[in-house]
Amino acid sequence: MNLINYIMNRLSPREMPILLGRWRMEKCNMKIHNKIDLSNEDHCGTCGEYAFEKVNLNLVNKAIVKINNVNKAIVKFNNKKL
Repeated sequence: MNLINYIMNRLSPREMPILLGRWRMEKCNMKIHNKIDLSNEDHCGTCGEYAFEKVNLNLVNKAIVKINNVNKAIVKFNNKKL
């Protein structure tokens, strides 16, 4: 009877574990940290995105200040001419 069970178990198709992509359980700490970073990025965007927006906003504000200063200088120059 044991021989028949053994043969049947060997011949029957085995269920393959479901591969969950990057959500499978990992044992490597580096892979775990990468998953955490990817999860955070999926949820709220990249960590550098906020800093990038702030830098761009500061650059735009500085450019506006420079343009305003140039405009004021032009107005002063035109007023002196008249």
